[in-house]
Amino acid sequence: MVPTILLTPDGKFAGAIGSAGGNAIIAYVAKSLVAAIEWNMPMSQALAAPNLVARGANFQGEVTKFSPEILNGLRQRGIDLKPGQGEDSGLTGVIIRDGRIDGAADPRREGVVLSLPQP
Repeated sequence: MVPTILLTPDGKFAGAIGSAGGNAIIAYVAKSLVAAIEWNMPMSQALAAPNLVARGANFQGEVTKFSPEILNGLRQRGIDLKPGQGEDSGLTGVIIRDGRIDGAADPRREGVVLSLPQP
């Protein structure tokens, strides 16, 4: 579900990301894309960022990984984040930044990123 391939405006490969995780995959991938692209985080940090999954009115996630300020801000907006039910994503991703490969595997599960030298 949602294996995502990123392309440049001229159609060249710019990156890819995906995850295991059933109905939470979309949240895992979206979180990581925002972190990597909008917040310019290294892919390893983007994948390791805490997960928060909204299923209707229920918000579940890695409560202990969010700062007290974030949790308080969520509460002020009426969101009471509860400990997740298996919010252990299995993300892997790669993005091309300034001609260099920035790839990572989710630290919550096993995995490595390998790259081959380009000819």
